[in-house]
Amino acid sequence: MKIFSNIPKVFFGFLFAAALMWLLINLSKEYSSVVKYEVNYINLPQNKVYKSNPIKHLDIIVEGSGFKLFAENLSTPQINLDLETLQKKGRSHYFFLPKNIQSQIQKQLRKGIKILAIEKDSIIVSLDKLASKKVPLKPNVKLNFQLGYDLAKPIEVTPSTIAISGTQSQLNEIKELVLEELTLSNVSGNVSKALKIISPKQSSIKFEEKEALINLEVDKFTEGEVDVPITIKNIPSHIQLNIFPKKVKVTYKVGLSNFNKISSESFVIICDYQKALNDNVNFLIPQIKDKPTMISSVRLSPNKIDFLINK
Repeated sequence: MKIFSNIPKVFFGFLFAAALMWLLINLSKEYSSVVKYEVNYINLPQNKVYKSNPIKHLDIIVEGSGFKLFAENLSTPQINLDLETLQKKGRSHYFFLPKNIQSQIQKQLRKGIKILAIEKDSIIVSLDKLASKKVPLKPNVKLNFQLGYDLAKPIEVTPSTIAISGTQSQLNEIKELVLEELTLSNVSGNVSKALKIISPKQSSIKFEEKEALINLEVDKFTEGEVDVPITIKNIPSHIQLNIFPKKVKVTYKVGLSNFNKISSESFVIICDYQKALNDNVNFLIPQIKDKPTMISSVRLSPNKIDFLINK
């Protein structure tokens, strides 16, 4: 430390000035360097879509002063490639030849930067005819309700379907789009929330809507019971069938707001005589043919119906 303290400060000033002068002299010289440019594609025809993603970066050997090259590498430089100048190779394959687009790229570079070579023989772009279709939106909801509460009706999604566009082969793989996951705990009231639509793996698939609204109608549930007459089907015309009992008790869960809307007429209970013959059993199995959408956890009692045949 004593050695440095004995050196005059002016010495360090000269040393810094000399280093700066050396740096300036060297940066003013001409050099060649490889610069990675980010590629933007412009003027995509309205009736076309990318079949696969084209390259996003292009390595170009350029020449310029050290100052220019330093500035060029300081940020991520970008160039635009005009798709209207593509050359066609096949039904869906197109390409740029570097020698044909070099002047187009040169005009976009910083003044004082000169292209020496483009490190790619050709730039392939795969395009296909644009197709579209509508697909349903599927909610992804995990719910935990307060005791006694449940959904009063199925979850509503608005819009229920959206139009998507892409290549026909891409669209064939997509049957639905899923909304982002929503997890709710201790739910006891209605919920309305906008959720993002998850983009499919095929990144070139496009859709205008970014969100959908889900509505959850929640109600406090109670248990109800009604006695419903049984309808027998597939009885041969030459026999008469007597069943015991003639009604089944239907037990169900329903929201309090809909409790008074449910009656025995809300259900259709059937037994299939032909099925009993096919199964070689001496009883009938009651089945629910029709029931209100607002109920859940439906149980039938009894679950076997005895019968006698009068010929």
